[in-house]
Amino acid sequence: MKKSIPLSVIILTHRNDNRFLKALNSAQPATEVLVLDYQSDNDWKKLKNKYHFELIKRTGPIENFSKERNLALKEASNKWIFFLDSDEEIDKNSWPIIQNLITDKTEMDGFFINRTDVFYGKPLKFGETGSSKFLRLIKKDKAKYLRPVHETAYVDGETDYTKININHY
Repeated sequence: MKKSIPLSVIILTHRNDNRFLKALNSAQPATEVLVLDYQSDNDWKKLKNKYHFELIKRTGPIENFSKERNLALKEASNKWIFFLDSDEEIDKNSWPIIQNLITDKTEMDGFFINRTDVFYGKPLKFGETGSSKFLRLIKKDKAKYLRPVHETAYVDGETDYTKININHY
């Protein structure tokens, strides 16, 4: 799928590993991918040849995740934002759902997504990790993050649940 969905995917990273590459690759259908780099040692020139993204260099380590996410919201140019951690990937089957949600004349201001935790190559299906839902698809002008650690998104408006899935490694 080419970059055609009017969405800003924001990835905060300090990683230089396959998990980050999965995250970056999975974000490519979005028209804008913002990577906030907290002193990883990625070869950004090499990655630019393969992926589309805008790099924003930051100093690390991250001490206040909400502050960093709220600053990132200001950098995004699209109405809709999807926050993706650097050890997660958007399931490719979720992109049509995302596109429909953000291009419809929806009254919603945010959407919860499902997160599947993958441990040693196997999805965890039971307990609290088997049904994790996070508010990650949000309208830029309606959202802000709260709490410095284990930050949570707050949306001033209506939210709903979706079948969008991400894998967390």
